[in-house]
Amino acid sequence: MHPVNRDNLRDFYIEYQNRIIYGTDAGFINDNSINFTVYRYSNTFEILETGQTVNGGFFGNTPIKGLDLPREILEKIYYQNAMRLYPELKTAMEAILRKIQSFEISTTYLCKWL
Repeated sequence: MHPVNRDNLRDFYIEYQNRIIYGTDAGFINDNSINFTVYRYSNTFEILETGQTVNGGFFGNTPIKGLDLPREILEKIYYQNAMRLYPELKTAMEAILRKIQSFEISTTYLCKWL
């Protein structure tokens, strides 16, 4: 596998910001895989949001310098593009947020883009 050029990847995200939707292929999560799943999510957020070098980038364990994408682009990738394609998603996400808040669970990371 060839390493991905960080600048080309960043330029790709910027150029196609209206066409990209954040997602994962994590699939079924059980008690044995929860820590690894949290680790992978954390890595992808760190890569997209910061300019720091992250071990275990998108492709294998190759370190990658974060893309440090602007907030406007992150908001599109994380949720605005999906809501444009699936208008009912906003209502569903707001209901989930209300339910989480009713349990007084910290939503710092879970819902920071709503």
